[in-house]
Amino acid sequence: MDIQVKGTFTKRKGFIYTTETLIQFGECVKIIGSCILCNPGSARLEDKEEQKKLEDYCRDNDYIIKGKIYEDATMKQLIEILKISKACKDGGKFLIHNIFTLRNGNMDKALKEFVDPSIDEELLYKDYNDYTALQDQIDWTLIGWGCKDNKVLNNIKREWINNISENEVSTIGLKHHKDPHYYHPLPMIYDKRKEYVNIASAQLIDLLKESSQ
Repeated sequence: MDIQVKGTFTKRKGFIYTTETLIQFGECVKIIGSCILCNPGSARLEDKEEQKKLEDYCRDNDYIIKGKIYEDATMKQLIEILKISKACKDGGKFLIHNIFTLRNGNMDKALKEFVDPSIDEELLYKDYNDYTALQDQIDWTLIGWGCKDNKVLNNIKREWINNISENEVSTIGLKHHKDPHYYHPLPMIYDKRKEYVNIASAQLIDLLKESSQ
């Protein structure tokens, strides 16, 4: 089965936002499930020439491009979880949402950019609105937005949690002992990565069994 990571990049006033990210299995359009991460990090287009055009663009109007995204280690972890659990066996779309969509591989720098007057808040939190709009089609969500303890981030995470709870969406993920944190699907310690896959896959297998009964 063909597997592709896709998304939309928007450059507005010097900042790049990554939205509408998904992993497509085959051609089926049904939503398999979703996950919530923190931000797009260093997400980039698979096409290097198109990525360079995006990076170099400096005009006043928006530059928007949709395309295949480079399959990084986080994406491979998510694909592995979906394969082991057989959640993707019939194909479909696995949606990837971020609590903020600003593309920046350095979390501390990204958080400092929040106060920049050129930041577009509608784009910054677009994934939250997209998730809310699609909730009646999303059966389960993996929460993996990390454990960065920051007041702004914590408030955003709690807003997501309240939304998920109110709409009774089933969740999986490795919860940190301190709210509202959940471990990221790609642990920094290499030896912990397989452990995460095993735990999350088992959670998802159990969840899918329950929903089929």
